[in-house]
Amino acid sequence: MSDPDPPLITAEHLSKEYRMGREVVHAVRGVSLSIRRGAFTVISGPSGSGKSTLLHLLGCLDKPTSGSLNIAGENVSALSDRALSNFRARRLGFIFQSFNLIPVLSALENVEYPMKINRVPADESRVRALEMLQSVGLGAHISHRPTEMSGGQCQRVAIARALVMKPDLVLADEPTANLDSATGEHIMALMHELKRQTGTAFVISTHDPMVASQAEQKILMRDGCLQANG
Repeated sequence: MSDPDPPLITAEHLSKEYRMGREVVHAVRGVSLSIRRGAFTVISGPSGSGKSTLLHLLGCLDKPTSGSLNIAGENVSALSDRALSNFRARRLGFIFQSFNLIPVLSALENVEYPMKINRVPADESRVRALEMLQSVGLGAHISHRPTEMSGGQCQRVAIARALVMKPDLVLADEPTANLDSATGEHIMALMHELKRQTGTAFVISTHDPMVASQAEQKILMRDGCLQANG
């Protein structure tokens, strides 16, 4: 009998190596794990532990050297570069510590951008972008560009952009690193509320103990290896 609720992510013996001249760097070594749908998962560990590399592998931003990765029923480790790009655009959302907003676009246009890539009709994309900006508390800032907003506001725009395509999974790399502690706590509360509303799973890489303390599932990395998963 098939599992009635299969994991969102299943990784088997996932490894990633980089060549630096004659040296081979083993960034991730044989990691096997599963992450359930709708979970709030945190990847933590010291600098150089492999947590960012693992996040990039789970986000299909990088390909593993060996091992397999299945996300939402798709064997993404076997996809071509073009198919992988299409998969990321349709099924995944991303939040970065530097926000990665397009500086010449307004908040509304930044949130609309993923839908333009996915060829969502303009009228629909405008409505969905407005709704997402309202949901993150920026309904009064839709015409503001990134340089006209605070760091916390820019991160809210980034969250709205990550969620607007209704992805299965949002991946966040140090989302509170460039924010003061109070703003970081507000951003984390917002992520939890949006996860509750949408059912989207979050996987977050962080050094921040406040973020790590809120995890439903904790993944601890050290020297490229999985130390704990629970």
